[in-house]
Amino acid sequence: MTARLLLLVTVAVTGCWSGSEPPRAPPPAPRPPPPEPTPSLVWETDEAAAFARARREGRGVVLDVTAAWSGPSLELAHHLEDPRVVSALAKRYVPLRIDITDDEHLDLRSRYRVTSLPSLILLDADGNVLYRITSLVDVDELVRLFR
Repeated sequence: MTARLLLLVTVAVTGCWSGSEPPRAPPPAPRPPPPEPTPSLVWETDEAAAFARARREGRGVVLDVTAAWSGPSLELAHHLEDPRVVSALAKRYVPLRIDITDDEHLDLRSRYRVTSLPSLILLDADGNVLYRITSLVDVDELVRLFR
């Protein structure tokens, strides 16, 4: 009986109580840093202001000629809001959007030879045409174009 009692006490003491604090849960994993904010675009609507800014900042100009009645222009505008496109465009270009819904800006349409919509024109800071898009393109193509 004494041997059983001694065994029971030994098991109870060593199995249930180790003389130290109970184990603690591991600390939570550190949170990843927040993602880099995507630059937001402020589309210029004044041609002279856009080119002055482009010269001042050493960038080109992206001219988006759009109209409310042009479905492809509206879809392109949606693509231009994609964070990947915004990030690529904001690094190298000043965005300029001209709305021709009310047949305004005939001089601009003539100067840049806008004959169809959508029309997205890449220009250097002096107004020279570098590249022209006259059809709907997808987000990946816009990202490639603006890099």
